[in-house]
Amino acid sequence: GSVSGFHGLVSSGVTSKQLDRMPDARSIGYSGMLGESALSVLVIIICCSSGLWMANYGTAQNGWGAAFIPGAAGLLDTFIPTVMAQPIVVVLVVSFAATTLDSGMRILRVLIGEL
Repeated sequence: GSVSGFHGLVSSGVTSKQLDRMPDARSIGYSGMLGESALSVLVIIICCSSGLWMANYGTAQNGWGAAFIPGAAGLLDTFIPTVMAQPIVVVLVVSFAATTLDSGMRILRVLIGEL
């Protein structure tokens, strides 16, 4: 997501209309891009951190959810038992998907309204 630029498109089209003062745009945009960069680095670390790739992610042939949910729950295993972490990860994935769809619809509404 952060590499595709969708978040940058969202922030450039919506956030600019919510600013009180124009000088705030630089700090808000810079902070947003720092967050996006941190997300990119975190995703790269997660994707490259497994030494036993096929043992952990061999289920990727069955779909991304079959590989991502246990993998993310395994990362949380230090803090939360895997049995409890898997439902939490599922809820987070569904929430992220719903938020992304909602944001896309809001942007579409704004763009159509400006036509």
